[in-house]
Amino acid sequence: MKKVTLITLLVIAALILTVVGAAAATNARAFRAELSGPPDGTDSLAIGKAQVVFSKDGQSLRYIVFVKDLKDTTMAHIHVATTPGANGSIALWLFPDNPPPTLIPGFFTGLLAKRTVTAADLVGPLAGMTLEDLRTAILEGRAYVNVHTVAFPAGEIRGDLHAVKKQKK
Repeated sequence: MKKVTLITLLVIAALILTVVGAAAATNARAFRAELSGPPDGTDSLAIGKAQVVFSKDGQSLRYIVFVKDLKDTTMAHIHVATTPGANGSIALWLFPDNPPPTLIPGFFTGLLAKRTVTAADLVGPLAGMTLEDLRTAILEGRAYVNVHTVAFPAGEIRGDLHAVKKQKK
């Protein structure tokens, strides 16, 4: 009988943790995004945070968006792309609740948006679909929060939505 080496045991443990972690992410209901200047280089000093939490029954979701040092904010959305990391279309209006854009003049820091929505609020590529379709896009790395301003109409700060890791008690 061959001895099982420590390296073999560590590799097996890592594989088990990877599978368990993937299963936990698949069941996730809470997602967060850290917002900062997008990769195209807006050179923004603004930052923000967003959180999205799906109800247990999957029929609604709550979101909250905080921003810091945004100037002339016009709107915020969840965008969904066809592939991870790509730019996508608007799937859910966060601020204002729906079009048209609303200008917050000057510098703004604080709570930008907070509400509970249903599948009826989905637009663009998810119009007529379910909130589970949005959750799937998030799990696949295709959804991000984007906050638009007058200076950066395509988006000044943005961040991909990721599953919130459960805190140990």
